[in-house]
Amino acid sequence: MISFGNEINLWSKALFLKVLADSEVSMIFLPSITSDTGLLAKTEEHFLKIRRNGTSLLATCISPRLISLEELKEDVGEIKNLYSDREVVVSLTCYKASSLPLIIEKIENVLGEIDGLEINLIPSFYKIGKEERELLLLKTAEALRVADRSSTFDIYVKVPFIGVQERHVESLVDGGAKCVILSLHRVIHYKDSLYAVHSPYLARVLSEYIPLVLDLTKDYKNRLGVSADFSTMKYAHELSDKYRVVQLDLNLLDKDVFTILSERVEEERQPISLRKREFKAFIDLSKCNRCEDKLLCVKICPEEAINLKGEDYPMVDYAKCSACGLCMAICPENAVYWVRVISPE
Repeated sequence: MISFGNEINLWSKALFLKVLADSEVSMIFLPSITSDTGLLAKTEEHFLKIRRNGTSLLATCISPRLISLEELKEDVGEIKNLYSDREVVVSLTCYKASSLPLIIEKIENVLGEIDGLEINLIPSFYKIGKEERELLLLKTAEALRVADRSSTFDIYVKVPFIGVQERHVESLVDGGAKCVILSLHRVIHYKDSLYAVHSPYLARVLSEYIPLVLDLTKDYKNRLGVSADFSTMKYAHELSDKYRVVQLDLNLLDKDVFTILSERVEEERQPISLRKREFKAFIDLSKCNRCEDKLLCVKICPEEAINLKGEDYPMVDYAKCSACGLCMAICPENAVYWVRVISPE
């Protein structure tokens, strides 16, 4: 199912109606709202244009907005009047998962005509530490179990693919989520606000790693979705055959946008192959700049084989490294190489 996502995060009825005029779009996820002021944007810059070494990327602020349910009801009503055959999903972000059942009940009482509610965990996820993230995911699953008993609309949960594990997905599905949407966007901090980078290249790489991180033979495979931007709509449609929901943003505003807003030409792309166990990732510290303290390789490694040591630079634990190549694919400085490790045995 092709849907319009909310990483652009612009609250514009004209934008919503323009997207829904596309016959390919069957569902729209409205921008996230919140009642937690700590999650609001700290800057007025909504867009960032990133240029580097011939690369041109766009990033948008994904911090949620304060908006009353009454205002939301008016906009939802107008959309449903014009496009009654399309599904409208309201998106919610909050710090405290324990408050979700009451918030869901309130939204249901005021917005009875919506088709679903998305619990967007991404802004909260990147505002807290690693241990707190684990609790956020598990407590959200528990809160959904409580809310699912009385809720009449579908519940979606959006999480960052970089940072979640299989047990989290299983827990959210068991809790009652109709679909767990994996965001394939890179998230960066700017002036203490969060921005999603619209990168078809990274999204393509991460989408190909999903089957390596999650066991798609399990029951939850039919409850997975993805949120990303892709270089072509053809690839988005291929994914829509595999996943319940495919959330798109810039693709649906202009299907040719990434022929203009491009990261790199095809010839500059570095193919990265899976290697056998005797190969391990090696980080050249002379090139590493810690991703300007974002430490992408530390966060993205599915085996937790990269940690900070010495002068707080990332180092690879060869005993844990499975040579999946994800750290090499994500490194913006090309500072990760393959090395062959000879075991003394």
